[in-house]
Amino acid sequence: MFQAHLLRRLLESCFMLTSGRNDRMHTVAYVFGLSYYLVLPMTFVPDAWWMSFSRLNLPMDNVAEVPSYVSKYAEAAVIAVEQTQIVGFAIFLLGSVLQFLVHRQLSQLNPTAGAQAEGATPHVYKLPKGGLFEYVSCPHYFAEIIIYSGLLVTQAAKPALHLVMLWVVSNLALAAMETHRWYLKKFEDYPKHRKALIPFII
Repeated sequence: MFQAHLLRRLLESCFMLTSGRNDRMHTVAYVFGLSYYLVLPMTFVPDAWWMSFSRLNLPMDNVAEVPSYVSKYAEAAVIAVEQTQIVGFAIFLLGSVLQFLVHRQLSQLNPTAGAQAEGATPHVYKLPKGGLFEYVSCPHYFAEIIIYSGLLVTQAAKPALHLVMLWVVSNLALAAMETHRWYLKKFEDYPKHRKALIPFII
């Protein structure tokens, strides 16, 4: 699930959310982000897989039977995953769809961002409207929290995922509040009823 999330975000970054050639990212932020997404997937490996294969007693005296033993325990692990991840997958899918729709909406506000470095007229930032933008300033962050909530539900017994969830919510909340303040400062007619991150709450 997490790898599917990363693949979708990669495709969106390459083909949907374009940016100008002059856009830059701080080296520290780049290294941190790269390390985060390289290490984090290891925390999502289901315990059922580890438990199944840790109890795998291969018949080393009869090598021909090894494939059948591996298949047996792999099938048991898959069944265990299916029984515990249906709700989490539904939440994950909901968040993914919402985030995709928000990113598509943002991309339509700036379809020629890549032309800025080639002498084109500087892009004038437009105020996002419609959809979840009617309720919060950063609906893509809100969707990200839903995505991680789905991942957490699938493997709530993993303490590391609770820490990951705390980090994600804290980081996105700070970023959303900063973005919300920027909107209020830049647009005098910015809707006062919009929250920063979570509809009707914050």
